[in-house]
Amino acid sequence: MVTSLYVLELEPGEHKHAKWYVGITKNVEQRMSDHYGNSMVKWVSQNEVVDYIVVGEWNRTQARQYEDDLTALLMHEYGWRTTRGGSWTDPYRPGIPDRNFSDVSGELIRALADTDHEGLLRLVEKYPLFSYRNSVTDGRVDHDLKVYEDTKESAEEAHDVLENRIGADFHEYDVREAIFIAGMYNLDQAEELLRQWSADGELKGKDSDSEITLE
Repeated sequence: MVTSLYVLELEPGEHKHAKWYVGITKNVEQRMSDHYGNSMVKWVSQNEVVDYIVVGEWNRTQARQYEDDLTALLMHEYGWRTTRGGSWTDPYRPGIPDRNFSDVSGELIRALADTDHEGLLRLVEKYPLFSYRNSVTDGRVDHDLKVYEDTKESAEEAHDVLENRIGADFHEYDVREAIFIAGMYNLDQAEELLRQWSADGELKGKDSDSEITLE
């Protein structure tokens, strides 16, 4: 039997920042009847249900994973005081789950897009790369690349800089490929580095005269 992933849109009651509750169920009609009545979920009963959105149907294991993923996504986007669900149901538990969304499932993002709900579409807009793939390895082939330690450190720094500029998490595969492609569009600089390395008789990586400044 399939399990449905759903989101309740809430009007703040006891918790003035309340906005969302994320859950799963095998019977949407019965579950909504419970929520709109005398809900056993404290977060729901202490606030007012305005609407509900069924995000999609999966097997129970996958639905439970997406329940946690979506709860964490909403907390990160709207603030931890706005959302409960999945593994975070305690109304008084503070803090945002320590999660990295660089490998969030494209299947979940596409399902959120299909809801056409303004509040959920904000998540789709924030993670556009994942709307067309199920995993970060989809369509990719192995391309081994050995680098020196200082180059590796520069790549990690560049990763952080790019995420800060864009305001979203990206998998290292995505960042690495973006930098790789950008490099192919800047062959003059690659040529300069190769000529310098040839003249010096060694690879100097980020400590060379052609060091790239990351901002």
